[in-house]
Amino acid sequence: MKKLLSALIVICFCQVANAQLANNSWTGTVSAGGGDINALWKLTADSSFFYSNDDNSLLDVSVITIHDSTLTIKKVSGLSGCNETQVGVYTFNITDDKLKIYLVKDECDERGEVLDKSSFIRQDAKQ
Repeated sequence: MKKLLSALIVICFCQVANAQLANNSWTGTVSAGGGDINALWKLTADSSFFYSNDDNSLLDVSVITIHDSTLTIKKVSGLSGCNETQVGVYTFNITDDKLKIYLVKDECDERGEVLDKSSFIRQDAKQ
């Protein structure tokens, strides 16, 4: 019985982490291309849309998976130097509507340099 209860608690925690990250918009400043970009990062359950918050231009579109506190990213289209076969794996934590991303491994160095240790603030509640 204790094992079943423990398993249910872990499953609930994982679902909460996924729900906190996905279906939300996050803003933050990232360094890319030799300068800082005020970014808007919209995440759905399976997709990532990275915008310039200054001019609303779409910079990158990716497919994502979220499992526990791990985020996996694979580019679909956009301006980054990553190709569609390069996969990035990151851990994340969310505290008080603040998202922090940490690099685990990324086959695309450019994306890894931009996202590692980046911080974002939640812009809207889960839709």
